[in-house]
Amino acid sequence: MRQARCTVAKDVSSCAKQVMPPELQALLNKDDAPSLQAFLRQQPRAVEARVADSEATLLHHAASTGSAACLRMLLAAGADRDAVDSATHTPRYYAALGGHGSCVRALLAAGANVQAADEQGTTALHAAATEGHAASVELLVAARASLDARDRRTGTPLHAAALYGRLPAILRLVRSRAVLRRGCGLPRLERHTAWQMAAQNKQWDAAELLLSLEQSPLQILSEEAVWAARFGMDGQLHALLQHRPQLARMRVEHPYFRVASNAASFTLLHCAVEHFTTE
Repeated sequence: MRQARCTVAKDVSSCAKQVMPPELQALLNKDDAPSLQAFLRQQPRAVEARVADSEATLLHHAASTGSAACLRMLLAAGADRDAVDSATHTPRYYAALGGHGSCVRALLAAGANVQAADEQGTTALHAAATEGHAASVELLVAARASLDARDRRTGTPLHAAALYGRLPAILRLVRSRAVLRRGCGLPRLERHTAWQMAAQNKQWDAAELLLSLEQSPLQILSEEAVWAARFGMDGQLHALLQHRPQLARMRVEHPYFRVASNAASFTLLHCAVEHFTTE
């Protein structure tokens, strides 16, 4: 049996949290705030309407389409600024994901919870960082969004920006004191730093940028290069050698293993040969 669809002519209160009238979606798509205001005067409970399948509210829709004027009007009409849809995402998440800075700013000004996360631990800052929306990153960081929050998809927001090569977002996060050497915490990748995530995903520019910002002592980088060469981590080794070519000529020591010759020190080439001979 098909579910009845509400229309503008009907009282939408009976359909609240079930079906969003298509006429309302059209107003939001056009960011037609005056028409939306007139409609809400007649049907004030329409602010509670949701899309049947996604459970998205009018505020979710306005945030995702960047309809800032309508979004501000909905907030003034009492829309729930922290409502979650079926994916456990808030309106602020969709505003950040789309890079709609005006919507992010309005939601923050209305008191939206900047630390709210979905069921995977993903925050609005993760969303903005993933898509490389540096302006939204800056707004969220200024509102004290956590730089250290880890989700189960990418790790911290900096890991997310690194994984997808979002250079402007990386710069904003690092300038806001995101920890460069923090591990992502993902299974089997617990200790992967942001530059390692970038290198693994062949985001060479991002890996190079992160290494230049990190300014780690050569000894630390040499140990990471040994691991990369020993275990065939080509992307990470490539990034390290691009950043510090002298690593290729260094003789290094590592406390956890020796190459086949059992020498006290060895080069990265020894490690690479060891990897191929033990596969």
